[in-house]
Amino acid sequence: MALNVAALRQSFEKVAPRADQLARRFYEKLFHDYPEVKPLFSQVEWDEQRRKLIQSLTVVVRSLEQPAVLSRFLRELGSRHERYGARAEHYPAVARTLISVLAEVAGPA
Repeated sequence: MALNVAALRQSFEKVAPRADQLARRFYEKLFHDYPEVKPLFSQVEWDEQRRKLIQSLTVVVRSLEQPAVLSRFLRELGSRHERYGARAEHYPAVARTLISVLAEVAGPA
């Protein structure tokens, strides 16, 4: 399945003005739906954590047509998360939550 880069970018542009709302809602829903991941965030500073989420999403969207850049970024991001205690089984929960919250924040758009 090929990625529709234009559609991904347009979708992200629709939610970007509400980035803080997106980040807040993401963690709220993640911890509600998957409380087992909350201990992984016990030492975070929340303003910084939300900022990092939005920065990471921005890098991913901007790098969609640069596979080497995107791959390197995602490997480094995964490595950091592994050091924080994230495991492979956590990623589906994060993906489901992110997609759900993106849709919620985008509304009818």
